[in-house]
Amino acid sequence: MKIPDKLKKFSGTAWPFLGLAGFLIWGWFYVKPLLPRDFFSFENMGDKIAGIFQKEEEWEHPDAKYNFHYAHNGLKPKGAEDLIDIINNPDIAPAGSEESMGERKNISVNSADELQAAVKDAAPGDIIELQPGIYKTNLFIDKDLTIRGRGTSTVIIGGGKGTAVYAQNCRFNLSHLMITDSNSAIKLNNSSGEIRALVIQNNKKSGIELRSSQFAVKGNIIAKNGSYGVFADQDSDVEIEGNYIDENGGFEARIEGKKEIYR
Repeated sequence: MKIPDKLKKFSGTAWPFLGLAGFLIWGWFYVKPLLPRDFFSFENMGDKIAGIFQKEEEWEHPDAKYNFHYAHNGLKPKGAEDLIDIINNPDIAPAGSEESMGERKNISVNSADELQAAVKDAAPGDIIELQPGIYKTNLFIDKDLTIRGRGTSTVIIGGGKGTAVYAQNCRFNLSHLMITDSNSAIKLNNSSGEIRALVIQNNKKSGIELRSSQFAVKGNIIAKNGSYGVFADQDSDVEIEGNYIDENGGFEARIEGKKEIYR
C-alpha cells in the first residue's frame, strides 16, 4: 500500500510535537507531585525554581537508600541512624526546653502505674520523666505537661488497643522515647506543643494524628505504621522538620491545612 506524500510529510513533522506532548504528560504525572503545592502560582516563581535545585542538593544522603521523595515534598530524607544518637540522649534539645510553662516540678516514674498516677496528680507545667523500661499503658493528657523518656530504652506499648498517647485541650510536649504495638500512637486534639526525638513504629494505625492542633514534629523516626505517618486536618498547623518517615501504610504525611512548614 502506497502512503500518500502529504501523509508522509505530516508524519515527519509531527514526531517532534508528539514527543513534546509525551514529555509534558510525563512531567505532569511524575514531576508535579514532587513540587511544592503552590509551585504553579506565578508569585516569586524565580525563587521557587531556584529553591527546588537547592533542596535537591541539600537532601543528598551518602547512602542512597535514605533518599526519599514524598507526595507533598519538603520532608527532608534523613537516615534513621542519624537520629538514634539524638533520641537516646535526652539532654539534647528535649521537647519543651525552650518554652516557659510556669513553675515546674520534675516527677520521675519507673512503671506504668506510677506514670498514670503522675499524669493524674501533676500540676500544669510539670515535667514527667520516664526511666528506662516498658510502660504498657494508654495515656490521656488534658493538662499542660511535658513527658520525657530516656531514649529507645523507654517504651510505651498500647497493647494493640486504643491510642498510646492522647492529648486534648492542653499544651503538651513529648520526647525521647519509643511508642509501638498500639492501635494509634499519638492523637492530638485542640492542643499545641512539640513532638521530638521519638521512635514511632509498628502501630496498627497512624503514627501522629492532629486535629485542630498546632505542633512542631522534629527529629522523629516514624516508620512501619499501618496508616499515615503524620496526619493533620484542615484546622491544624504543623511544622515538620528533620524526621525519618518511611514505610507507613498510608501517606507518609498528609497535611490538609493551609499552613505547614517542611524542612
